[in-house]
Amino acid sequence: MTRRSVVVLLMGVTSLACAGGSQSGPTVLLEGLSASPEPHYGPQQPAVFELEDGSTLVLGGPPLDRRDEHLSQLYVPTTNQWYLLPGSTFDPPTSSTVLLADGRVMAINGYARKKRPTEGDEERILSWRPTPFAELFDPATASWSTVAPPPASSSNDKAVLLPGGDVLLFGCQQGEAHMQRYTPSSDAWETLELTSELPQVACEATKVLSTSQGPVAWRSTDGALSVLNLSTMEWRELDYPKVGFGEVVRLDDHRLLTVPMLMKGSDDDVGYIHDLSTQESKATGPIPRTSPETWRPGPGTVRDNSVVLAGGSMSAPPVCDDTTRVLDLTSLTWSLGPPLSEPLNPALTLSGPEGTVVAAGGMRMNKRGQCREQAPGSARTGPI
Repeated sequence: MTRRSVVVLLMGVTSLACAGGSQSGPTVLLEGLSASPEPHYGPQQPAVFELEDGSTLVLGGPPLDRRDEHLSQLYVPTTNQWYLLPGSTFDPPTSSTVLLADGRVMAINGYARKKRPTEGDEERILSWRPTPFAELFDPATASWSTVAPPPASSSNDKAVLLPGGDVLLFGCQQGEAHMQRYTPSSDAWETLELTSELPQVACEATKVLSTSQGPVAWRSTDGALSVLNLSTMEWRELDYPKVGFGEVVRLDDHRLLTVPMLMKGSDDDVGYIHDLSTQESKATGPIPRTSPETWRPGPGTVRDNSVVLAGGSMSAPPVCDDTTRVLDLTSLTWSLGPPLSEPLNPALTLSGPEGTVVAAGGMRMNKRGQCREQAPGSARTGPI
Protein backbone atom coordinates (compact mmCIF):
# COMPACT_ATOMS: atom_id res chain seq x y z
CA MET A 1 0.00 0.00 0.00
CA THR A 2 1.13 3.51 -0.76
CA ARG A 3 2.40 5.41 2.28
CA ARG A 4 1.67 9.11 2.73
CA SER A 5 4.45 11.45 3.75
CA VAL A 6 2.45 13.16 6.51
CA VAL A 7 3.83 12.40 9.98
CA VAL A 8 1.64 12.44 13.09
CA LEU A 9 2.45 10.71 16.37
CA LEU A 10 -0.55 10.04 18.58
CA MET A 11 -0.54 9.94 22.34
CA GLY A 12 -1.73 6.66 23.95
CA VAL A 13 -5.03 6.08 22.11
CA THR A 14 -8.10 4.92 24.03
CA SER A 15 -11.19 3.87 22.10
CA LEU A 16 -14.43 5.54 23.18
CA ALA A 17 -16.37 2.47 22.16
CA CYS A 18 -14.23 -0.47 23.10
CA ALA A 19 -11.02 0.40 24.93
CA GLY A 20 -10.03 -1.33 28.11
CA GLY A 21 -7.68 1.36 29.44
CA SER A 22 -5.16 3.99 28.52
CA GLN A 23 -1.87 3.19 26.88
CA SER A 24 1.45 4.99 26.72
CA GLY A 25 2.80 6.40 23.50
CA PRO A 26 4.64 9.25 21.81
CA THR A 27 3.43 12.84 21.72
CA VAL A 28 1.36 14.39 18.97
CA LEU A 29 3.26 16.08 16.12
CA LEU A 30 1.04 18.21 13.90
CA GLU A 31 3.57 19.66 11.45
CA GLY A 32 2.46 19.68 7.83
CA LEU A 33 -1.18 18.79 8.50
CA SER A 34 -4.02 20.85 7.06
CA ALA A 35 -5.81 22.54 9.98
CA SER A 36 -9.27 24.09 10.29
CA PRO A 37 -11.51 25.31 13.15
CA GLU A 38 -14.32 23.27 11.55
CA PRO A 39 -14.26 19.57 10.54
CA HIS A 40 -12.77 18.94 7.09
CA TYR A 41 -15.88 16.85 6.46
CA GLY A 42 -19.05 16.19 8.43
CA PRO A 43 -18.46 12.66 9.74
CA GLN A 44 -21.22 10.08 9.36
CA GLN A 45 -20.82 7.05 11.67
CA PRO A 46 -17.03 7.32 12.02
CA ALA A 47 -14.78 5.21 14.23
CA VAL A 48 -13.86 7.47 17.18
CA PHE A 49 -10.84 7.10 19.48
CA GLU A 50 -9.99 9.39 22.39
CA LEU A 51 -6.33 10.26 22.90
CA GLU A 52 -4.65 10.41 26.28
CA ASP A 53 -3.81 14.09 25.78
CA GLY A 54 -7.48 14.99 25.22
CA SER A 55 -7.41 14.96 21.42
CA THR A 56 -9.70 12.72 19.37
CA LEU A 57 -8.97 10.58 16.33
CA VAL A 58 -11.92 10.32 13.91
CA LEU A 59 -11.43 7.58 11.32
CA GLY A 60 -13.50 7.57 8.15
CA GLY A 61 -17.17 8.44 7.87
CA PRO A 62 -17.12 10.90 4.96
CA PRO A 63 -20.55 12.09 3.72
CA LEU A 64 -22.15 10.48 0.69
CA ASP A 65 -20.91 13.13 -1.72
CA ARG A 66 -17.31 12.44 -0.63
CA ARG A 67 -17.50 8.66 -0.20
CA ASP A 68 -14.83 8.10 -2.86
CA GLU A 69 -12.34 10.08 -0.75
CA HIS A 70 -10.48 8.15 1.93
CA LEU A 71 -10.42 10.56 4.86
CA SER A 72 -9.79 10.74 8.60
CA GLN A 73 -9.22 13.67 10.96
CA LEU A 74 -7.81 14.60 14.35
CA TYR A 75 -9.48 17.11 16.70
CA VAL A 76 -7.34 19.01 19.23
CA PRO A 77 -9.54 20.86 21.76
CA THR A 78 -6.76 23.02 23.22
CA THR A 79 -6.37 24.80 19.87
CA ASN A 80 -9.91 24.06 18.64
CA GLN A 81 -8.44 22.72 15.38
CA TRP A 82 -9.28 19.78 13.11
CA TYR A 83 -6.33 18.20 11.26
CA LEU A 84 -6.84 16.20 8.07
CA LEU A 85 -5.40 12.64 7.97
CA PRO A 86 -5.44 9.90 5.32
CA GLY A 87 -8.22 7.31 5.51
CA SER A 88 -8.50 3.60 4.93
CA THR A 89 -9.02 2.10 1.47
CA PHE A 90 -12.29 0.80 2.91
CA ASP A 91 -14.62 3.08 4.83
CA PRO A 92 -14.40 2.33 8.61
CA PRO A 93 -18.16 2.95 9.15
CA THR A 94 -18.83 -0.18 7.09
CA SER A 95 -16.24 -2.15 9.04
CA SER A 96 -15.33 -2.91 12.63
CA THR A 97 -12.47 -0.85 14.04
CA VAL A 98 -10.43 -1.75 17.12
CA LEU A 99 -7.40 -0.34 18.92
CA LEU A 100 -4.48 -2.78 19.22
CA ALA A 101 -2.22 -3.04 22.26
CA ASP A 102 0.66 -1.36 20.40
CA GLY A 103 -1.41 1.77 19.60
CA ARG A 104 -2.23 0.94 15.98
CA VAL A 105 -5.86 0.86 14.84
CA MET A 106 -7.23 -2.11 12.90
CA ALA A 107 -10.15 -1.85 10.45
CA ILE A 108 -11.72 -5.23 9.67
CA ASN A 109 -14.20 -6.23 6.95
CA GLY A 110 -16.76 -3.95 5.38
CA TYR A 111 -18.56 -3.23 2.15
CA ALA A 112 -16.77 -2.96 -1.18
CA ARG A 113 -18.43 -1.30 -4.15
CA LYS A 114 -19.06 -3.49 -7.16
CA LYS A 115 -18.74 -1.30 -10.27
CA ARG A 116 -18.88 -1.57 -14.01
CA PRO A 117 -17.58 0.89 -16.62
CA THR A 118 -19.94 3.32 -18.30
CA GLU A 119 -19.34 5.72 -21.17
CA GLY A 120 -16.10 7.62 -20.78
CA ASP A 121 -13.95 7.04 -17.72
CA GLU A 122 -16.78 7.03 -15.19
CA GLU A 123 -17.93 3.94 -13.30
CA ARG A 124 -21.39 3.22 -11.96
CA ILE A 125 -21.89 1.56 -8.60
CA LEU A 126 -24.01 -1.57 -8.96
CA SER A 127 -24.12 -2.74 -5.37
CA TRP A 128 -22.33 -2.93 -2.05
CA ARG A 129 -21.25 -6.34 -0.82
CA PRO A 130 -19.59 -7.60 2.39
CA THR A 131 -15.89 -8.08 1.71
CA PRO A 132 -13.22 -9.63 3.95
CA PHE A 133 -10.28 -7.27 4.47
CA ALA A 134 -8.04 -5.96 7.22
CA GLU A 135 -5.94 -2.79 7.35
CA LEU A 136 -3.82 -1.17 10.04
CA PHE A 137 -3.51 2.55 10.73
CA ASP A 138 -0.07 3.35 12.17
CA PRO A 139 -0.12 6.63 14.14
CA ALA A 140 3.68 6.90 13.93
CA THR A 141 3.52 7.39 10.15
CA ALA A 142 -0.16 8.35 9.65
CA SER A 143 -0.41 5.60 7.03
CA TRP A 144 -2.42 2.46 6.34
CA SER A 145 -1.15 -1.01 5.41
CA THR A 146 -2.90 -4.28 4.64
CA VAL A 147 -2.69 -7.41 6.80
CA ALA A 148 -4.23 -10.87 6.56
CA PRO A 149 -8.01 -10.67 6.02
CA PRO A 150 -10.39 -12.82 8.12
CA PRO A 151 -11.87 -15.94 6.52
CA ALA A 152 -15.42 -14.54 6.62
CA SER A 153 -17.19 -11.20 6.35
CA SER A 154 -20.68 -10.08 7.30
CA SER A 155 -22.81 -6.96 7.45
CA ASN A 156 -22.73 -6.67 11.25
CA ASP A 157 -19.17 -7.50 12.30
CA LYS A 158 -17.98 -6.35 15.72
CA ALA A 159 -14.40 -6.47 17.01
CA VAL A 160 -12.90 -6.05 20.46
CA LEU A 161 -9.41 -6.33 21.94
CA LEU A 162 -8.85 -9.33 24.23
CA PRO A 163 -6.43 -9.54 27.17
CA GLY A 164 -3.07 -10.52 25.76
CA GLY A 165 -3.48 -8.43 22.62
CA ASP A 166 -5.53 -10.68 20.33
CA VAL A 167 -8.65 -9.41 18.54
CA LEU A 168 -12.06 -11.10 18.73
CA LEU A 169 -14.31 -10.68 15.68
CA PHE A 170 -17.91 -11.85 15.54
CA GLY A 171 -20.89 -11.22 13.30
CA CYS A 172 -23.51 -12.85 11.10
CA GLN A 173 -24.65 -12.84 7.49
CA GLN A 174 -28.22 -13.87 6.63
CA GLY A 175 -28.60 -15.51 10.03
CA GLU A 176 -25.32 -17.45 9.88
CA ALA A 177 -23.00 -16.48 12.72
CA HIS A 178 -19.21 -16.59 12.92
CA MET A 179 -16.54 -15.83 15.55
CA GLN A 180 -12.80 -15.54 14.89
CA ARG A 181 -9.63 -14.59 16.74
CA TYR A 182 -6.77 -12.59 15.22
CA THR A 183 -3.19 -12.71 16.58
CA PRO A 184 -1.23 -9.59 15.50
CA SER A 185 2.19 -11.09 16.22
CA SER A 186 1.66 -13.89 13.67
CA ASP A 187 -0.81 -12.02 11.42
CA ALA A 188 -3.06 -15.09 11.54
CA TRP A 189 -6.78 -15.82 12.06
CA GLU A 190 -8.39 -18.72 13.93
CA THR A 191 -12.06 -19.71 13.55
CA LEU A 192 -13.66 -20.33 16.96
CA GLU A 193 -16.41 -22.79 17.82
CA LEU A 194 -19.87 -21.26 17.93
CA THR A 195 -22.05 -21.36 21.05
CA SER A 196 -25.83 -21.50 21.29
CA GLU A 197 -25.96 -17.85 22.40
CA LEU A 198 -23.70 -16.50 19.66
CA PRO A 199 -26.15 -16.23 16.73
CA GLN A 200 -28.46 -13.83 18.58
CA VAL A 201 -25.58 -11.73 19.98
CA ALA A 202 -23.70 -11.70 16.66
CA CYS A 203 -26.71 -10.78 14.56
CA GLU A 204 -28.28 -8.20 16.85
CA ALA A 205 -25.39 -6.45 18.67
CA THR A 206 -25.29 -2.70 18.07
CA LYS A 207 -22.04 -2.02 19.92
CA VAL A 208 -19.33 -4.02 21.66
CA LEU A 209 -17.40 -2.50 24.56
CA SER A 210 -14.27 -3.70 26.33
CA THR A 211 -14.52 -4.02 30.11
CA SER A 212 -12.55 -5.60 32.94
CA GLN A 213 -15.09 -8.43 32.99
CA GLY A 214 -14.72 -9.20 29.29
CA PRO A 215 -16.28 -7.85 26.08
CA VAL A 216 -19.87 -6.64 26.48
CA ALA A 217 -22.29 -6.52 23.55
CA TRP A 218 -25.19 -4.04 23.63
CA ARG A 219 -28.41 -4.50 21.64
CA SER A 220 -30.17 -1.18 21.06
CA THR A 221 -33.60 -2.61 20.25
CA ASP A 222 -34.24 -3.64 23.85
CA GLY A 223 -31.09 -2.58 25.71
CA ALA A 224 -29.88 -6.11 26.43
CA LEU A 225 -26.26 -6.49 27.56
CA SER A 226 -24.33 -9.73 27.03
CA VAL A 227 -20.84 -10.49 28.37
CA LEU A 228 -18.31 -12.91 26.88
CA ASN A 229 -16.74 -15.43 29.26
CA LEU A 230 -13.09 -15.39 28.19
CA SER A 231 -12.46 -18.87 29.64
CA THR A 232 -15.26 -20.66 27.79
CA MET A 233 -15.71 -18.08 24.97
CA GLU A 234 -19.47 -18.21 25.59
CA TRP A 235 -21.85 -15.24 25.69
CA ARG A 236 -24.25 -14.73 28.59
CA GLU A 237 -27.00 -12.12 28.82
CA LEU A 238 -26.71 -10.00 31.95
CA ASP A 239 -29.66 -9.65 34.29
CA TYR A 240 -29.82 -5.85 34.24
CA PRO A 241 -32.70 -3.41 33.70
CA LYS A 242 -33.17 -2.85 29.98
CA VAL A 243 -33.78 0.45 28.18
CA GLY A 244 -34.28 0.25 24.44
CA PHE A 245 -33.56 2.44 21.40
CA GLY A 246 -31.33 4.75 23.42
CA GLU A 247 -27.58 5.05 23.95
CA VAL A 248 -24.81 3.31 25.92
CA VAL A 249 -21.75 5.13 27.31
CA ARG A 250 -18.64 3.46 28.71
CA LEU A 251 -17.75 5.27 31.96
CA ASP A 252 -14.63 3.27 32.87
CA ASP A 253 -13.35 -0.30 32.70
CA HIS A 254 -16.23 -1.75 34.74
CA ARG A 255 -19.18 0.69 34.52
CA LEU A 256 -21.63 1.39 31.69
CA LEU A 257 -24.41 3.97 31.43
CA THR A 258 -27.54 3.10 29.45
CA VAL A 259 -29.92 5.89 28.45
CA PRO A 260 -33.44 5.22 27.10
CA MET A 261 -35.27 6.84 24.25
CA LEU A 262 -37.91 9.03 25.88
CA MET A 263 -41.18 7.84 24.37
CA LYS A 264 -44.16 10.12 23.90
CA GLY A 265 -46.71 9.38 26.60
CA SER A 266 -44.34 7.12 28.58
CA ASP A 267 -42.98 7.64 32.10
CA ASP A 268 -39.86 5.55 31.39
CA ASP A 269 -37.39 8.41 31.78
CA VAL A 270 -34.47 7.10 33.87
CA GLY A 271 -31.10 5.72 32.87
CA TYR A 272 -29.03 3.06 34.60
CA ILE A 273 -25.40 2.71 35.64
CA HIS A 274 -24.34 -0.94 35.52
CA ASP A 275 -21.36 -2.05 37.59
CA LEU A 276 -19.99 -5.21 35.99
CA SER A 277 -17.65 -5.98 38.90
CA THR A 278 -20.46 -6.08 41.48
CA GLN A 279 -23.26 -6.96 39.02
CA GLU A 280 -25.38 -4.15 40.45
CA SER A 281 -27.39 -1.46 38.69
CA LYS A 282 -28.36 1.99 39.96
CA ALA A 283 -31.12 4.10 38.45
CA THR A 284 -30.42 7.73 37.67
CA GLY A 285 -32.85 10.52 38.34
CA PRO A 286 -35.42 11.45 35.66
CA ILE A 287 -33.97 12.68 32.37
CA PRO A 288 -35.26 16.21 31.61
CA ARG A 289 -37.83 16.48 28.83
CA THR A 290 -38.04 19.60 26.69
CA SER A 291 -40.88 18.36 24.49
CA PRO A 292 -43.73 15.86 24.80
CA GLU A 293 -42.53 14.27 21.55
CA THR A 294 -40.40 11.13 21.46
CA TRP A 295 -36.71 12.00 21.97
CA ARG A 296 -33.77 9.85 20.89
CA PRO A 297 -30.47 10.76 22.60
CA GLY A 298 -27.38 11.82 20.75
CA PRO A 299 -23.94 10.35 21.57
CA GLY A 300 -22.42 11.01 24.97
CA THR A 301 -19.02 12.11 26.21
CA VAL A 302 -17.53 11.65 29.70
CA ARG A 303 -16.15 14.82 31.29
CA ASP A 304 -14.57 14.73 34.76
CA ASN A 305 -17.42 13.47 36.98
CA SER A 306 -20.25 13.90 34.50
CA VAL A 307 -21.67 12.61 31.23
CA VAL A 308 -22.94 14.99 28.55
CA LEU A 309 -25.48 13.95 25.92
CA ALA A 310 -25.62 16.52 23.11
CA GLY A 311 -28.40 16.91 20.59
CA GLY A 312 -30.46 14.03 19.27
CA SER A 313 -33.73 13.88 17.40
CA MET A 314 -37.46 14.09 18.07
CA SER A 315 -40.23 12.45 16.10
CA ALA A 316 -43.32 13.64 14.22
CA PRO A 317 -41.76 14.85 11.93
CA PRO A 318 -38.06 14.14 12.65
CA VAL A 319 -36.65 17.30 14.23
CA CYS A 320 -33.04 17.83 15.33
CA ASP A 321 -32.49 18.72 18.98
CA ASP A 322 -30.24 21.48 20.34
CA THR A 323 -30.39 20.56 24.03
CA THR A 324 -27.63 19.06 26.17
CA ARG A 325 -28.37 16.84 29.13
CA VAL A 326 -25.76 16.48 31.88
CA LEU A 327 -25.59 13.59 34.35
CA ASP A 328 -23.74 14.16 37.62
CA LEU A 329 -22.09 10.80 38.39
CA THR A 330 -22.03 11.47 42.14
CA SER A 331 -25.66 12.44 42.72
CA LEU A 332 -26.96 10.59 39.61
CA THR A 333 -29.13 13.60 38.80
CA TRP A 334 -29.67 15.11 35.36
CA SER A 335 -29.79 18.76 34.39
CA LEU A 336 -30.04 20.76 31.17
CA GLY A 337 -26.78 22.31 29.97
CA PRO A 338 -26.19 25.17 27.54
CA PRO A 339 -27.83 24.48 24.15
CA LEU A 340 -25.93 23.67 20.98
CA SER A 341 -25.36 26.56 18.58
CA GLU A 342 -27.41 24.62 16.02
CA PRO A 343 -29.96 21.78 16.35
CA LEU A 344 -28.12 18.58 15.48
CA ASN A 345 -28.42 14.82 15.65
CA PRO A 346 -24.62 14.41 15.73
CA ALA A 347 -22.37 11.51 14.80
CA LEU A 348 -20.04 12.24 17.73
CA THR A 349 -19.77 14.42 20.83
CA LEU A 350 -16.38 15.68 22.05
CA SER A 351 -14.96 17.79 24.84
CA GLY A 352 -14.14 21.22 23.46
CA PRO A 353 -11.97 24.08 24.75
CA GLU A 354 -12.67 25.86 28.04
CA GLY A 355 -15.38 23.49 29.24
CA THR A 356 -17.45 23.53 26.06
CA VAL A 357 -18.85 20.54 24.15
CA VAL A 358 -18.49 20.02 20.38
CA ALA A 359 -21.03 17.95 18.42
CA ALA A 360 -20.00 17.11 14.86
CA GLY A 361 -21.43 15.53 11.73
CA GLY A 362 -24.61 13.51 11.70
CA MET A 363 -27.86 15.20 10.65
CA ARG A 364 -29.11 18.78 10.72
CA MET A 365 -32.38 20.47 9.72
CA ASN A 366 -33.10 20.71 6.00
CA LYS A 367 -35.12 23.38 4.17
CA ARG A 368 -38.31 21.40 4.74
CA GLY A 369 -37.86 21.61 8.51
CA GLN A 370 -36.81 17.98 8.97
CA CYS A 371 -33.72 16.45 10.57
CA ARG A 372 -32.58 14.74 7.37
CA GLU A 373 -29.68 16.73 5.89
CA GLN A 374 -26.10 15.60 6.43
CA ALA A 375 -24.34 18.15 8.63
CA PRO A 376 -21.06 19.38 7.10
CA GLY A 377 -19.63 20.92 10.25
CA SER A 378 -20.14 21.11 14.01
CA ALA A 379 -22.24 22.77 16.69
CA ARG A 380 -21.01 23.92 20.10
CA THR A 381 -22.22 24.75 23.59
CA GLY A 382 -21.14 27.31 26.12
CA PRO A 383 -19.08 26.14 29.13
CA ILE A 384 -20.65 23.25 31.03
